[in-house]
Amino acid sequence: MAGPVAAMVVRLRGSRPQAEANARLWPPIRRRFRRMAWTGAGLLASVLAFITLLVLFSVNQAGAWPAVLAGWLVIRGLAVLMLLQEVTATAAVVSALREGWQPSRPQHVAIAGVLGSTGLLLVAAAYYGLFAFPW
Repeated sequence: MAGPVAAMVVRLRGSRPQAEANARLWPPIRRRFRRMAWTGAGLLASVLAFITLLVLFSVNQAGAWPAVLAGWLVIRGLAVLMLLQEVTATAAVVSALREGWQPSRPQHVAIAGVLGSTGLLLVAAAYYGLFAFPW
């Protein structure tokens, strides 16, 4: 949530990236952050849909098991996708910093907001066993 708010503040203030390295390295990182935000929103929506599915099937249990397993598989797949995106986005930020990128204050907010919130979602996913093998 912090990434889009920081981008909106930068656009409203009319400030531009300071250096050429900033203008060259920030757009790919920003695209990664947008994908991460959409994946996180998709994971939260799928968890809510899965909980709704469980509640609905608690009333009538006919044919519930395949739907529950499919929902659990979707949630696990999105969690693994978020983990991969977190690792690659962190690697991209570290690589850009090594190349001389100096993020502005709104970019710092976006980096901390997106990587931090995704990290918290991954901790919650690990707590609920989304990365565990069920055998």
